Formats: sequence, structure tokens, C-alpha cells
Amino acid sequence: MLDQGPVARRYTAFISYSRHDSAFASRIHRRLESYVLPRRLMASPTSRRDIPRKLSPIFRDKDELPAAENLSDAVRAALLQSDTLVVICSPAAARSLWVAREIEVFRELHPTRPILAALIDGEPAQAFPPPLTPGDSEPLAADFRRGGDGNRLALLKLAAGITGVELDDLVQRDAQSRVARVMAVTAVSVAGMLAMSIATTLAVQSRMDAERQRAKAERLVDFMLTDLRSEMEKMGRLGAQTEVDRLAFEYYSDQDLRKLGPASLDRRARALHLLGRDDQDAGRFDAATAKFREAWKISDQLVRNDPGNSDRLLTYASIQSSLGEIALKRGDRSGAQKWFAAYHVSADRLLKLRPNDPKVLRELAFAKGSVCVLEHRTEPKAGVADCLEALRLMEKAVSLSGAPGKFAAELANRHAWLADTYREVGDRDSARRHRGAEEEILSVALKADPDDMTLNLHWSALQRAYAILDYDAGRYRSALDRLMKARATLERMTRIEPTNVMWQSRLRQSDQDLAFIRSRLN
Repeated sequence: MLDQGPVARRYTAFISYSRHDSAFASRIHRRLESYVLPRRLMASPTSRRDIPRKLSPIFRDKDELPAAENLSDAVRAALLQSDTLVVICSPAAARSLWVAREIEVFRELHPTRPILAALIDGEPAQAFPPPLTPGDSEPLAADFRRGGDGNRLALLKLAAGITGVELDDLVQRDAQSRVARVMAVTAVSVAGMLAMSIATTLAVQSRMDAERQRAKAERLVDFMLTDLRSEMEKMGRLGAQTEVDRLAFEYYSDQDLRKLGPASLDRRARALHLLGRDDQDAGRFDAATAKFREAWKISDQLVRNDPGNSDRLLTYASIQSSLGEIALKRGDRSGAQKWFAAYHVSADRLLKLRPNDPKVLRELAFAKGSVCVLEHRTEPKAGVADCLEALRLMEKAVSLSGAPGKFAAELANRHAWLADTYREVGDRDSARRHRGAEEEILSVALKADPDDMTLNLHWSALQRAYAILDYDAGRYRSALDRLMKARATLERMTRIEPTNVMWQSRLRQSDQDLAFIRSRLN
């Protein structure tokens, strides 16, 4: 029987790690102790009732211990009083007898309590300590590696494992809380960015000071191009997100481009690309095309200079996709085919560089889906196969992401294109079946986040698609009901954001659809 020793306090988790990984262990310790569980989820039927809103205290041993076979009384006591064991996994951890012993003792003390893996380096087979994989069964890991879950999702995976709350619930609540903060952050970010931009261009006391200021400014630019824009898109704030993208682009435009490094040039290409997408959404196709082409020139040179850089290649592939999409919208089918083919090549290259990355699989699904888009009217039978492959790839991306709601809109969209293609070949039963799958995905996602305007836009498009299927079958009254649901959603969206021109255009189309179907009923 293990000596359990005296107990001074209780811990929500015990962090086990190799001394080689102590810097990461210190960071994750701080982040977990500062994480606050959303109040509404405290009542979750799966959450543990004795877990406080804050996950602290969490035990992390800071001292080099004398022998791998003998745990100190303090460590034994901490293991005894810990609800969860978090193992920092890396090749160094896999070699550590100390980490192995902590896992073994925790399992002896608490056979039913969870042991969570935080993968930070290496492949699982080389990074998981042997006691973590009894019987060759791998635990579900929070993947902090580059190209893995991303730091935010990986942290939420650990928080979900510690508290017993469903991961998807934490992800959705986390997204909602960021939406609530984003408008306040926007003003601060813009002001901060302008101040930092000025600071980097002014003469400063030393080159080191200038580089520090540049690094701060570029971190802010990166935030503006990623998290901040994502929240703006969810809210449909087209004007605000355009202003954010413009400020990010101007930051680089005000500098000598010949002195910008590859990372800065990549951000400039991304800013141009996003500005082009804003133009496209607003119907300014010439302006969008010009921005996409300029972004492509920058990105093309970066990829040529560093063909193995997957981040640069991801930017490049996204720009190629947009060039194909805008060509298709302008009626240039041959141009669309050229760009979509190039996009597919880039997505295949990405897959070789990052084979199990959900973001890369999503990109490959988009690439395969672009072929489906081209074929669904002119060669619908061939299009069905490509649409099915795009759906399979997106489903795999969702599975590997570990968060079912992460790519909800994208997965729903794959079912939508497949339904349209089945309709073109006359298989309306299959078309309706995939519309049903799309409806189920969107219903779950909207229940979790009813204010996500991207999901609401998909929902309105789904109702219109159902109306078309009902019209084909002669069910005009059912088609009318669906169109009224679509219009109600669009009307609510435009009341929230009246300046969104794309939504206004969809609303006008909805009125035309209703007038048409009513004429059939009269």
C-alpha cells in the first residue's frame, strides 16, 4: 500500500512533466490556473460539482527531485489530493522515469480519475510515456504542437477534461465571450496599432528598441487579421471588419517593403486578401480581383523562396481559391478552372507537409469542393464524386479537430453543394437527405451560438434550397413556408447590421422569391 502521507490542500490537477519541458509546464500552469469556467456551464449535468469556477489550485513540482524511484512525501500528497493528472508529453517526457512513476502512482491511487495528455513535441508514439498507453491505447491529447489544435482549443480540451464539461460547450461559450469583448477591444486595438505604427517609424534610441516596437505592432496586426476579424465576421460587421483590415494593410504600406521580412510580407498579403474578400462581399468585383492579384504576387514569391513553409503555403492556397471564386462570379469559367487547379495542387502540397492537420484537410476539402462547384451544373455526374470526396475530407477535418462545432458552417456547406449536385442529376431523394444532414448540423450549431451571423446566413440559404426542392415536387405551400422562414432570418440580420450589403441583397432576392411562389398559389 502506498504511503499517502498528510494532506494540506486539494488540487484540481497535478502537472507531470520532464525538466526539459519546464518552460512550457510553467506557462500551461499559469493559463490553467487563470482559466474561469463560464458560470452557465457550472450547472452542466456532466461537470463535477466540486470544481470551482477557477481551476486553481493546480500542483506543479518546481524542484529537481533526487531519485526517479522514490516520490517525496509532498509529491505523494499532491497526487493523492489531485482530481486530474495532466501529463506534458514530449520525447523527453517519454524517456523520463520520474514522469512514468508519477503516472503509475496516480493510477494506483485513483484508478477512475482522468489522466490528460498535453502533446507539445514529437509524434505520439515517441512522446507518450509508456504508462500513459497501457495496452497500446493512446489517450485523446490536447495538441499544442505547431499545426495541431492551436493553443486556445488545446487549452479548452484540458479545461474540459479537468471539469468534466463537454468540450463543444466550452468552445461555444469561449467564442461567445470573445464576441462580447471584441467591440471594446477593437477601439483599443486600432488606437494601439496606430500608436505602435508611429513608434516603429520614428527615430528611436537604438535598433533594438525599434525591433521590439515592431514586434509588438506586428503581434497586434496578427490579432487584427485573425481573432478580431473572425469575431467581426460572426457579427456581420462588414464595415468594421473592412476598417480593421485597412488599418492592418496601411501599417505595412507605410513602410519600406524592401526592408520587410518574409513574415511581414505574408501578413501584408493576407491583409490584401481579406480586403479583397470584403470588396467581393460588397459586389465590387474589379477591386476584389485587383487586390487578390497583388496579394498573389507577394505570396507566390514567398512560396518560391521557401517552398517548405506550410504557413506561407496556406496563405497562398487561400488566395488562389479566392481568385478562382471571383473568376467564376464574373463568368470566366476558364480562369476559374485555372485557379482552382492551382489551388488543388497547393492543397495537396500542404497535405504532404501537415498530413493530420485539420486546417489543411479543410483546405483540401475546399479545393475538391471547388471542382464540385465547377462541375455541378455542366457535368453533374462527375461533380457528385468530387462533392462526396470533399464531404469526406471535411468530416475527417472535423474528427481530427476534436471539436464537433469547430467547422460547422464548412461541413454544412459541403452537404449543401452535394445536395445541389444531386438535384442536377435528378436524384431528389439524395438531395433532400443531404439537406437534412445540413439542417441538423446548423440546428446544433445555432442552438449553441444563436448570434453567429455566418451560421444564420447558411440557415437562410438552407430554407431557400428546401423551398426549391418543394417547388420541384409541386408542394408550393411548403415552399412558401420555407421562403418565409428564410426572409425572417435575413430581416432580423439586416436589422442588426443594416449596412451589410450582402445581406441586403439576399433580402431583396428573398422578396422576389416570395412574389414568384405567391403567383403560383394564386
